[in-house]
Amino acid sequence: MSDYRWIERIDHINTVSLVPLTETGISITTSKFVQESPDRAVENLTIVASPGADQTSYDLGGLDCPGAVLLTVGYLPYWEPFIGSLQPVTLLVSVMIAGIIATVYAFGENIILRRGTQRTAGLSPTSVGTNRAPS
Repeated sequence: MSDYRWIERIDHINTVSLVPLTETGISITTSKFVQESPDRAVENLTIVASPGADQTSYDLGGLDCPGAVLLTVGYLPYWEPFIGSLQPVTLLVSVMIAGIIATVYAFGENIILRRGTQRTAGLSPTSVGTNRAPS
């Protein structure tokens, strides 16, 4: 059976430190450890985070299998907000949406300007982009 009195805290700059579970705001209870076969064992965890729990990631894997369970409380792993509650992924999505809107606008404006130029020059739409003089 695993002992979760101490767990590894992974800070946003990948600093790993061993901390007592009682100081994290998280409670972990385990079921009976059952060895089903030589290569399979089962242990159920019940994890409860209080509203005041530290918002970071924890490595719950044993010493023989680090990284087996990564618990993240609060934000996405290693992505802490840097302006209020704004996350970096929000900025990335906003920039992508703005880029799509600008591209659609520029494409539409280009079509409108080309049609306006064709009308004022008296050119037919088929002669645009060719080296032939209008007939």
